[in-house]
Amino acid sequence: MNKDIFKSDDSLKLAIDGFFDDRLDPARAMMEQVIARNLLYYMGEQYIEYVVSTGQFRKRQDAQLLPTPVSNEIREYVRSVVSMLMNQKMVPRIWPNTDEKEDIQAADIGQALLNYLDYDNDASFFDEKEKTIILLCLSGTTFMRTYADSDSGIAIPDGGRIGGVATESILPFNVRLDPLGDTLRQKRWIGIQSLKDKEWVEDTFKTKIEHDNANSTTIDYQRYISKLVQSVSPWKGRQLTGVYFGLEDDDSVLFREVEFKPTTEHPDGLYVVICGNKVIYKKDRMLIKVRDGAWHYSLTDFHYNRVPGRFWSDPGVNDLISPQNIINEIDQALAINRMGIGKPKILSPGDVGLKKIGIGGHGFIALSYNPIMGQKPEFKEGTSLAPQVLEERKFQKMQMQDAAGDPKNVLRGQQPSANASGVLTEGMREAAERGRYPDIERFNRALA
Repeated sequence: MNKDIFKSDDSLKLAIDGFFDDRLDPARAMMEQVIARNLLYYMGEQYIEYVVSTGQFRKRQDAQLLPTPVSNEIREYVRSVVSMLMNQKMVPRIWPNTDEKEDIQAADIGQALLNYLDYDNDASFFDEKEKTIILLCLSGTTFMRTYADSDSGIAIPDGGRIGGVATESILPFNVRLDPLGDTLRQKRWIGIQSLKDKEWVEDTFKTKIEHDNANSTTIDYQRYISKLVQSVSPWKGRQLTGVYFGLEDDDSVLFREVEFKPTTEHPDGLYVVICGNKVIYKKDRMLIKVRDGAWHYSLTDFHYNRVPGRFWSDPGVNDLISPQNIINEIDQALAINRMGIGKPKILSPGDVGLKKIGIGGHGFIALSYNPIMGQKPEFKEGTSLAPQVLEERKFQKMQMQDAAGDPKNVLRGQQPSANASGVLTEGMREAAERGRYPDIERFNRALA
């Protein structure tokens, strides 16, 4: 890394602006498009599409009567992975340095503190854990961030607080990384961008913030996706109307944070905050304090399908897109068939009419015709799709279950077959989890 970038705030800001340029890391930019696609499939909303050229979400220009599929096997796959990883209860353990009574008591207190932090703030840590697992399936690589939080922790008599630690799931859209290195510790720097309230930034950092016109077109995916999710149609057979996915002007500003790993000139690392086209905070240490040469970024990376030599991993949903597309096409074809040639037909050589009649207290609509003026109407059954179409749909569903590593969906509590005993079901569940053992271990290592 060029040492000149640290000589002044202007050179540092110029370098950091380059860090957040997607052209610096084409692999990350490509994964961004994949994540946006997988997110829409997970939501099951077929009337929304992601335009790569503009980086925008918009309504798909389809026919008005084209039905929207409601079968969402991708969401079922994500549910099975969530149930598998959430069921793994990992308890942190603190060991005493010696067998002395004081050390043992100190370790017990530390153990109790860690357990308390997990359940602090209505056990929000477990909610963040679940969001991380969902993003792991959709993005392949996702992040959790750990940082000091003055608003949480344990109150002490002098009015302060200790043990204030916050952990939250970070959207991959908002993360920028040094393109060199295929592990996080090999990265020379990490960056996080998000939207913050302008008043909060000014009060916290005691500085006046001006809107950065140079970065006014930067898409903040956190707000973008939030608006998209809120606007999804609750009825899958009905198009969205009057929904605009642009970013309206508000009083939020782009907030960029960069952490630099320790170097010879900065043995404790460096933490820089840029907002409003200027450096508003710089600290000659990392967010997590360096101790005895050991350092850690505030971000922790989670990976699903690792690719050797590349940092960004492939999401499991990628393997399910093709069969999901086929299932969607079959569902649409069935719906169109029932509205078209699959309907019964009436061939009448003369005029026919509708007549309301009642039998046994029930009302009916009967077809009437004049036998003197014409022949009897002819009824013909509709032409339905061939049975092999439904067999193809069943086959694609089985393919998705096999590719997901949960052939009978036993990880989410489904009964494999009508004759399966409880012992057999539990055995199949254990076998499915053993097949996922490397994934479980990798997730738990990152979580620890």
